[in-house]
Amino acid sequence: RRLAWPETLRFLHEELEPQDSSAITDREEIWAERYVRYRPGAALELPKPGGAQHLRINARGFRGREIAPEKTPGTLRVACIGGSTTIEGPEDDATYPARLEAKLRERFPGRALEVLNLGVSATWSNYWLQADREAELVALAPDVVVQYDGINDLAFVHLHHYAEAHPWRRWLGRSLLLDRWLPPNPRDFDALFEGTLRNQLRLARNLGQRGVGYVGGTFATPDP
Repeated sequence: RRLAWPETLRFLHEELEPQDSSAITDREEIWAERYVRYRPGAALELPKPGGAQHLRINARGFRGREIAPEKTPGTLRVACIGGSTTIEGPEDDATYPARLEAKLRERFPGRALEVLNLGVSATWSNYWLQADREAELVALAPDVVVQYDGINDLAFVHLHHYAEAHPWRRWLGRSLLLDRWLPPNPRDFDALFEGTLRNQLRLARNLGQRGVGYVGGTFATPDP
């Protein structure tokens, strides 16, 4: 909706975010090891204009309610993995896995099901390929794994390699006109993104060998 003028002024002049981090899932106090694992049992309230945000980390180190040690027979268990796009949300029930669970319950009333949020901020597509983490994922006995990755691969890995291979673009980027007139060729990223795709296909294959379904996706970007 359109903002009334007084609301616009308040938005412009109020300090909307803490200085150290704007994302509730990236606050220092909730990490056991930053960008690796959250601290089991951590809880956080983050004041924000319009209402505080809340986060709870369960005993397994993931966001949301506790995960039963053994999956109840007959229950459909979906595990969502990825970075901040998976774990992020102002409340535990406002993340995409939580919304997915709500939609599934609406579509399949009476069906025993649960959707787990296993997102960890800043991780990329190889996170669950490490042997101990893959074993941890399988031990949760998911029927389906949904992997939403790609943006962190681009931001933290692919752009770095692209910059090393195209040092002249650093100079070009100093001019807004030249940078817009001679933008990067998207095809230059194809070989880099193949690495992301290989990671996803490898995990899908490993899970498939254990009878676990797999749904893979990556981020979309608007046409400039």
